[in-house]
Amino acid sequence: MDTKQLKLLIYIIIALLIFGVFKLLIMPAYENFQAKSSEADKIRKQIETTQNYFLFSENNFNKLKESKWEEKKKSIEINFTSSPFFFPKTTYFLRTVANQSGMAVSSINNSSSVLVNKTQETFKDQLKGEVKKTTFNLSLEGSYNYFYNFLSFLEKQTRIANIKSINISSATKKDSLEPTFKFSLILDLYSY
Repeated sequence: MDTKQLKLLIYIIIALLIFGVFKLLIMPAYENFQAKSSEADKIRKQIETTQNYFLFSENNFNKLKESKWEEKKKSIEINFTSSPFFFPKTTYFLRTVANQSGMAVSSINNSSSVLVNKTQETFKDQLKGEVKKTTFNLSLEGSYNYFYNFLSFLEKQTRIANIKSINISSATKKDSLEPTFKFSLILDLYSY
């Protein structure tokens, strides 16, 4: 074998050794470094997301404090509290709303409060704590405009209410300019 061939063979062996060392030692270390770098990026993003969440929460909490939320919460909290006075307060509330709307109340009846089963009603799986449902039957008299006002007021109030059914029939009164109708509502009100 001549020296040129020997040098070429040595170069090839050295190149194969360098390639082998690169493939067996450097490449796995580089892949491991890439994996660790990717994992570190994920952790950085998680930390940043968590910090942003807490910053967002703190800002909203400060905004609630500035808007005096605690005082507002106390003013509406009585609407949701289930107590021995829930039925009289709710009946009084419904009579007041009807009178302010121009409706005449014939009768208001209510069922006893029932604990809402989370599987019975839509979106109840998102409720926190025990929620009670009370069904109220209302009989009202008045014009469609007054009834519309009544429904609008119910929609804007702080109590959680669902109207289950509305029945309309004509009334016997005919002494006013607007026709007067009888309205029967079945209404569910919720309390905690």
